[in-house]
Amino acid sequence: MAWTLTRALGGTALLLVPGVLTAWALLQPSQPEERDDGGLHHLALAAAWGVAVVPSLCFFAFLLSGVWMSWTTLSATAALNTAVVAALLWRRGGLSAVQAPWPALRHTLRHERALVAAVLATALLYLLRHDDSLPALSCLHPAALKAIGPGLRGGDLLRDAVYDVRLGNVGLVAAWDAMVGGFGYRWLLGLCGGGLALGGALLGRRAGGGRAWGWLGLALLALNPWTLSFPRIDENLLTAALAALTLPLLLRRGTSWLAAGVFVGVLVTMRHVLILAVPAPLLLIWLAPRRWRALAWFGLGFVAMTTMENLHHILALGSPLRFESHGQFPAYAYTFLGMNFHWQGMLNWPLHD
Repeated sequence: MAWTLTRALGGTALLLVPGVLTAWALLQPSQPEERDDGGLHHLALAAAWGVAVVPSLCFFAFLLSGVWMSWTTLSATAALNTAVVAALLWRRGGLSAVQAPWPALRHTLRHERALVAAVLATALLYLLRHDDSLPALSCLHPAALKAIGPGLRGGDLLRDAVYDVRLGNVGLVAAWDAMVGGFGYRWLLGLCGGGLALGGALLGRRAGGGRAWGWLGLALLALNPWTLSFPRIDENLLTAALAALTLPLLLRRGTSWLAAGVFVGVLVTMRHVLILAVPAPLLLIWLAPRRWRALAWFGLGFVAMTTMENLHHILALGSPLRFESHGQFPAYAYTFLGMNFHWQGMLNWPLHD
């Protein structure tokens, strides 16, 4: 167990290093009216980037090359991400700019130590609540095994995964399976709890206008009966945790629209129904200064993270508008603006009463 915990902590550090550098490279300092965030927005971006984006990039490399996800490929992905961001920071201000994120992170952890302790305690609660079973009947588990090599070897997830599995979740699960084995599912559940807690605290502060409201947001989002009802890792919980970290960034002044587009793109690949929520960040972009520049950065990040999923829909299902769950439904008849058509999926008003 000690060796397993060491690998889990090492894997977390491996993913957070590029996350921290990316957060301080992309996100502007807090605005005067947001000084009480104590750097928590940077911490949220770092956590979301490290846990969701770095594994996704490694998973994309697997889909294109067939090289299984492993400690080696994840380390290479993290190192490449770190090198690119470090070069960007170096151009801005030399060695001091590359080193600056780490004192800032230490300041955040010290300044917000009570809240950070609560986030870690929530993560531990989720980790201990895991029932220690692998979701063998879940669509995620077989797909993750194909991505890491052992188990169900062979096959092409881009072309063959035609059943109910969203590829946006597979990379996240496969990364921890590759680094920690079966314990990775328990560890990832703990990370989800921590993400819900941190995101809930930031949303509480935003909604209530004060630091004390963060505690209420943490409790409501991370400790409610619905989120606590998950005994094991689930794509809905994965999506909820990433969304909890993404929403405060969307609402923050001086946010990184590139990072926002990346996170929203990952969310859409995890739960395709969230495509219906994309108009919300587009509205925020319209209200933002320099909206066209913001839209370009958001679009770049969104397209970068959804292209592989769209390619999967085309190669495996025949159309970018056909999703993995379509095989579960017959072709239903619909009418829209006097036009009749059939579609393999369940639609609601105004296409159906």
